[in-house]
Parts: sequence; structure tokens; C-alpha cells
Amino acid sequence: FYEFPSPDETFTSSNTTLVVTSSSDDEEKEYRHIPLYAPSNETVLALISPPGLHGGYRNQIMKFLAFVTYALKHDIKYIMLDSLLCATPNQVTSVPEFLPFSSLYDIDHWNTFDGLLPQLVDYHESSNYTCWKRYNGEKNTTISGSRNELIERGNLLPLFNTSRDIYSGLKSFTMRNLRKGSQGFTDLVNECKGRPVSYGGGHKGQILWEDSLGYFSEEQETGKYPFDAAANLQRALRPNKKWRDLSRSCVGSGNTKYLGLHLRVELDMLDHHCGRYNENNVTKIFQDIDEFLSKFYSENEDYSMDVISIATSRKNLEMKEGRAYRKRKNLAEENLEMFNNLTGTPVHNFGGKDVSVIECGQQHVNKYLDNHPGEKEYGYGALLPMITDYEMLLQADIFIGALGSSYSSDIWRSRYYNGKGKYNYQYTKDGILPVGNGGLPSPFFC
Repeated sequence: FYEFPSPDETFTSSNTTLVVTSSSDDEEKEYRHIPLYAPSNETVLALISPPGLHGGYRNQIMKFLAFVTYALKHDIKYIMLDSLLCATPNQVTSVPEFLPFSSLYDIDHWNTFDGLLPQLVDYHESSNYTCWKRYNGEKNTTISGSRNELIERGNLLPLFNTSRDIYSGLKSFTMRNLRKGSQGFTDLVNECKGRPVSYGGGHKGQILWEDSLGYFSEEQETGKYPFDAAANLQRALRPNKKWRDLSRSCVGSGNTKYLGLHLRVELDMLDHHCGRYNENNVTKIFQDIDEFLSKFYSENEDYSMDVISIATSRKNLEMKEGRAYRKRKNLAEENLEMFNNLTGTPVHNFGGKDVSVIECGQQHVNKYLDNHPGEKEYGYGALLPMITDYEMLLQADIFIGALGSSYSSDIWRSRYYNGKGKYNYQYTKDGILPVGNGGLPSPFFC
């Protein structure tokens, strides 16, 4: 990387220092991103944002993997960090939450994979970015910190005014209009011929999704994902340290042994054709876990789980309307009652040993945000609980996922590539079974 000679010349944006107050000792800890810059003669790739990486957590990661694979395919070694945006549907409206990629993920860790993955590089005013424009105006006090940060970073020159107006709320951008094909912006961005080059967006914002499906089809046919990008991404992409710390704090200290469970029994899965592979009754699932742990303890005498930590969507478990609810009312209400009994009682006995059953995700994140008003005002939306749940399941001593869930499949793969595949399991109608193949699942298709 080219390092500018004087510290005074190095641009430092608000993403370079992330501050979080520790809940244990109330001392401030700083997590710093060290800026890196691309050589002036190298091609740098920018993501067309918005739409950026849009959708739920898994869909965003699939699109980011496709974007990274595109860079590798075209021998592009650098991706412009400021262009990476996560757009997650708001839980109430069709207007998405917009978040800078670096507010969520550990950029410095990613950049240790130099030679295997494109490097995520920072903007500098001395770079020859003829197709990028930064914002030099005042902050907008009526919008969230995340939107202000995106405005400050700027955008591809043809999209600068449009994106500024979208983030500030002056112009509408909705997932509904994106799906109609009216907000992909690719043609507009392609008007600028210079640096950085751009990719993404497309009709209905689906070009990265279509690329992703093509790459996974190639993996299924050949047994190998192009450039080993999937395996390397699973190792390189992790949350910022403060979000890793937040995820861990839900289950206990670093010495806490825990089983992570992705309980995918919300109404949308009960009514989805992928759900036919799963055991969908929570009572039966925990009966199977009891039998599984009894056998596991008999074969692993040194193991003892302190906690069973559940990742699920309480909001969707509590839903009591719509066709799916009317169709599966009895099962949905039984599942919710059992879930509340499990998480509302301090200690249970599973596998012959006492264990706590806890719920992480949205509730745990809400408690953190309530204690950190500045973070709450930043506007992380629904994406942060998804990320902390994913991290919790990734780091679990034992992980049990849902056979028909793409989210579980991604966690199995990530655990496998991070050396944790041995303890990957799935709950099925036939009980708790190992994933097989050393914990590496087949490419997910349902």
C-alpha cells in the first residue's frame, strides 16, 4: 500500500475511531481502524450505493461475496471502503435503514487477507478519484448518525446529489421502488469514466444477487467456489470488536461453555416449503436436545454446557395475524408458550446437567442501546441483532441449526472454515444429527 508521507495529509473520518463504554467497568475502550490507501496507478472498485448491499443479513453477505468475486474475476485488488453500504428493510416501513459497512465489520482483520481477497481502502484527497465526490457541508441534525456519516463520505460523482438527498430524507428510496426496477442507478453511474470504477445495482438492484446464484451454481457443478472466495470471506469477515464483545456478553464470560441454537420456527418458516425438512415443534426440539446432550456427555466426559443460547425472532414468534397464523395457530401458540417457559426460568436440566436457557438477539441489543444513547441515535436498525446473533452462533462450543434454513447453512459453513465444523449439528424430524462432511454442508438450495 502507498502510505502518504505526512500524518497531516491522512484523511480521518468518523469511522476511524469507534468508541464503546464497557458495561463491566464503565471505562472507555477505543477500537481504531487504521486507514489504508490504494496506489494511484491501481484500479479501485466502488459499490453502487444505494442500493448497496440490501436485504436481510444473509442476502447482504451473499451480495458482498458476489461483489468480491467480481473484483477477483477482473483482477481488481482494491475496493473503496466508503462505497460499501448496508441497506436493511425497516421493520415497520419500506424505507430502509442505511449503514456504513465499517460501522459493523472489522476492516483491519479483513485487510490481513491481502493476496486472497481485495483490500478495503480509504479515500484520500490526494488520490486521483475523478468519479468520487465528498461532502464538505454541515451535518444534518434531523437525521441519524449513520446517514450523516454516509453523506460525509460522499458518493460516485453522478450519484452524489441523489444519494445525499436520499440519506437526508429529501428524496424517497424504498425497497418497493427498488423491486419495481426504478432505483438501480447503474446507467446513471456509468456516465462517469474514471476512478473508481463501479459495479452493483442493476435492474431491481439484483445484479449481485444474480451473480451470486451463478457462482453458487458453479460451486455445485464443480465442487469449488470461484477463487476460493467463499471460504476466505468466511474467515475474513467478522464484526467490529465492540459487537463481538456485545455478542459474547449475552452468554457470559470467555470461559462460559454454551450450545448455540438457531430456533427457526417463526410463522414464515412454518408456512415455507423449506420448513418441511425441520422439526417445527419447540417441545420436541428440546426433547431431542436433552437426548443429544445425554449421549454427547457420555462420549465427551470433560464437556459440560453452562448455557443454551437461542437465536430467533421473538417478534415473529409473537405474531398473531395473517394466513399463516390462522393455518398454524395451535402450533405457533404452543411454540411461543414453550419458548417463554424455557427463557423465563433460570435453570433447566438437559442431558442430566443444569443449564441456563437464554435469548440473545434483539432483546440483548436493545438493552445495550438503551444504556448507550449515542449508539442508539446512530440508527443501526434491525441489522445489528442479526449480526450479533450470527457471531454468537459462530463462536458456540456446539451449534445446532435448522436443516431448511439458509442462515443456519451459512453458519455451518463459516464455522467449518474457522475450524469449528466438528461440532456442527442440525435438528431434524429424526432428532439431532451431525451435519456430516466434517461439518461442511452442501451448497444451500431449497
